[in-house]
Formats: sequence, C-alpha cells, structure tokens
Amino acid sequence: MTARGTPGVQWPIEPRTVGEQRAREEASWLDSARHDRDDMIFTFWVHDTAEDGEAEDAPQGVAAWRENHPGMSLYSDADVLPILDGFGPTWVDLYRRIRIPACKSDLARLLLLFRFGGLYVDSHTGPGNAHHLVKVFAGLATHEVVLFDKMWEHKHMNDIYIMNSVMCARQWSPVIKLLIDSALDNLQEHERKEHEAEGYVPYNIFVLTGAWDIRRNFFEMRNRKHVVKPAFADRVHLVGLERDEDPGFVLYKYYAYRKEGRHWSERQASERLFLPRCSQ
Repeated sequence: MTARGTPGVQWPIEPRTVGEQRAREEASWLDSARHDRDDMIFTFWVHDTAEDGEAEDAPQGVAAWRENHPGMSLYSDADVLPILDGFGPTWVDLYRRIRIPACKSDLARLLLLFRFGGLYVDSHTGPGNAHHLVKVFAGLATHEVVLFDKMWEHKHMNDIYIMNSVMCARQWSPVIKLLIDSALDNLQEHERKEHEAEGYVPYNIFVLTGAWDIRRNFFEMRNRKHVVKPAFADRVHLVGLERDEDPGFVLYKYYAYRKEGRHWSERQASERLFLPRCSQ
C-alpha cells in the first residue's frame, strides 16, 4: 500500500493512551458527545456525473435531522476535494472521473471523518432517539472508530455484516487514513484496468471502497469467529445492531432520491466506473 502524506495535519502521538491521559481523553469525548454532538453529525451529497452533471435536490433526511440536531452538516464535493488534494493532486482527477455517486460517497465519508471526525450518516438514514446517540459517541472515548454490525443479516453463527451507512470516528484517526489509502489503491488499480481495456471491466463498489474493504482490513477469522484483528482491538469498536433497535438513527428511512435502474448495484453491472482520461 502506498504511503500518502497529508500536509498540515498534526498527527496524534499515539491514539492508545493509558492512565491519567486516557482518563482525561475519555472525559473529553463524553463531554463533547453530550454538548456538541449536533456539530459532529454529517452526511454527504453529490450529483450524478453520468447525467450531464445535473445536480439533484438535497436529501430529505437532512431536514429531518436538523429538526433535532440543527448543527448537522451537509457536505459536497466542494468540501471533499481540498481534503483529497492533501493526499496528492492526482487523486482529485481520479475522484472527479468516478461516474457512480455511491462510490464517490464511500471515499468522501472517509475523507470527511478523517478531517473533521464525528458521526457520518447516509442520506437515506433518518434520526432516531437523540439520547441514544450519546452512547454512540461514547464509543469514541475509548476507541478511534465505531463501526456497526447488522446482526439480522448474519448467514451463520459468529458471522458479521459490517456496514458503512453509519460510521463514527475521531478527527485525524490513523485507522481512517488506512481505509482511505486502501480505497485509493483499489480505485487506482481498477482505473488502470479500465484504461487498458476497450470494453466493460467487472467490479464491485462494495469491495473496492465499501464495507467489504473495511471488513478485510480490520477483521479476521479466529476459532471460527469473526473478531477485530489484534492490531486494532483497542482502536476499532464494533456495535451489534438488532433489526428493530433504535441506536439513535433509523436505516433506510428516506429513499425518495432513488431512481429505478440507477442504484449503484444495478449500474455497476454494465457501466464503467470511470470517465475516460483527458487527452494531454
């Protein structure tokens, strides 16, 4: 994996702290969760580059979130591109040429979590019990990243089903940077294949930039059970969700923006992922 710098970033010395330092850190995160959580919630929205660049209306879920969390942020490409440029200017061109918004969104949420920290929620996700969000943010008192497991999707005992529809992370998390690097490497490799091929090259966004890449990086099978890899055991916190549980958000509540035949899983079956390179 290619190492990438991020100009202007003051890296934490070591995210795994002990003793008094860790106690102060945990208290700080809990205080932020109680008092500043509105400013720590955000989503991302991007227009469809395969439809002549015509922008769509902001997702309806944003208005619902802002009823109880007025500080909730809505980010776009304009916010993401300067962050990505810090990883190297060539990545900006690669990102701009991604045709399918869901793939852009996968990378954008990681970049925004890295730069700002907080709670990312997909545009289809609605607000739940606001008091339960404190428990979500409390996970950042002891870990860099909080992930969620859709337990009702398990195929067998000891299975996991990681999602990236909702993710929580500390600002400047090296764990999140690892995911950014992995996604960029995957995208770069697939773009190379498309550039060298004349026709369609099969791919899966879920694997390139989605939840599968998170699972691959952080989890392993041990004693017939999926567990967090030892290197991330005290840095990545996994929260199991039941189907009818309200952890402070409601999945799949707003899908008015979805158009028939335009879901990423349908489009990736026949469309190239990237627009062609510009002639020099």
